[in-house]
This record gives sequence, C-alpha cells and structure tokens, in this order.
Amino acid sequence: MNFIGIKNINSLLKKANETEDDYINPSDFDMPLTISAKVKKQINKELDPFNAYLEEIPIDAIKDSIKAYGYTVLQEDNTEWAGMLLGDEGNIYLHLGTNQKEDGSYEQVKNSMLALSWYRVSPEKYEIVTYIG
Repeated sequence: MNFIGIKNINSLLKKANETEDDYINPSDFDMPLTISAKVKKQINKELDPFNAYLEEIPIDAIKDSIKAYGYTVLQEDNTEWAGMLLGDEGNIYLHLGTNQKEDGSYEQVKNSMLALSWYRVSPEKYEIVTYIG
C-alpha cells in the first residue's frame, strides 16, 4: 500500500496508537519511487508562489512544501539536503528521496528532481523559478 504524506512507519503507528510489534509490516507503507504526473502537478502548484521576485531564496520553505507530500530534497549522499545557495545567479537540480533508511539516507526517486534557478534583478530582489520536473 502507498500513502502520500506518510514519512515513516513510526509516525503512522503513533497516529494509529499502535506499537511496532502489532501485526503491521513497515514495507507495506513505503512510498513509491516514482512520482505520478498528478502528484507532480500538485507539488508544482504548491511551489508556484515561490516563482516570483523575492528578497531571498526561500529554500527552506520550498523543502517544507515538498516534504508535505512525503518527499525529501537530497544531497549527493542521499541524505537530506543541507546546503547554501550563493551568488547573484545560479541553477541547481536536486534529487528527491523517500523511505528513510536506518542510516539516515533516503531512497532516490527515479523520475523527478527539484529544479531551482535564481537571478538577482536588483540589490533587494531575486527572480526565483522552481518546479519538480
């Protein structure tokens, strides 16, 4: 079974007020390793307000919007992304992950990435473009 927004089995069990020993197989709750076109569209709708002229690059808010759907923005070692975006302009493409493993890494989503670009149009504003592709 696949449920959107279930981050891990422990959070599901806590909501259900059950323990890990109760007849639930955690592998039944793994997120799919591909994101459907419908879910991509929903996530991109959530990201749409960030496609604007903003005073800063809202990477934390972007990551939180994606996390609400059960996916995590990853760095090269498949752990949650924890970097900085610097410069007057740039592009970055980051993998998405789901199904956190015991070592803290995530399984990489096969068909989707976060695309983010920024350009400083004035000393106070960046033009931001972001989407899941």
